[in-house]
Amino acid sequence: MLKIESNWLDLRHLDDLAAQKTMIHQLDPRIKLITTLLFIIVVTSYGKYEITGLIPLVFFPFVLILLGNLPWSHLLQRLLLVSPFVLFVGIFNPLFDQTPLVQIHSLVITGGWVSFLSLTLRLALTVTAALILVATTGIDALCTALLRLGVPRVIVTQVLFMYRYLHVLLDEFIRLTQAYSLRSFHGEGLRFRAWGSLVGQL
Repeated sequence: MLKIESNWLDLRHLDDLAAQKTMIHQLDPRIKLITTLLFIIVVTSYGKYEITGLIPLVFFPFVLILLGNLPWSHLLQRLLLVSPFVLFVGIFNPLFDQTPLVQIHSLVITGGWVSFLSLTLRLALTVTAALILVATTGIDALCTALLRLGVPRVIVTQVLFMYRYLHVLLDEFIRLTQAYSLRSFHGEGLRFRAWGSLVGQL
């Protein structure tokens, strides 16, 4: 199976998870949306060197995952998908911030490494909270909650269309790549020169 197809099936699995009937799933979507936004605001409000203060916040998504009967492996896979972004944003911190913050015997930990760990933890918490929100609510209920909270209908419609169009676009991409693989010799993958034609068909 193509890697992108596997990821797409995982994305659809979020919609399947939202159909469960746990206590978390049955809460008002507006309550879940507001709570998630407040949690994200709290997480992002911590300083760049803060780590110990963030650790108690791990308890919030941990409890929601248990109460919502959500698969740990699926959420971890989604987190790994955004890990390159974390590396790209924070990997230069240790290079530019050489201020010593912690010393354990001869080991000196600079501010760059501390800020990198803090950024990683904050991003993991916020992304996990967003995934839990979608997996326990569903995109349709979330859009309805946005409308009831006063978000302009045109914005909500755009969000819903983007989500639905992403589904259609990925489905079509998977179909085209599978068709190309079946027609090619020895089941070869897409060659570089074929990408232009494929993008044009999309």
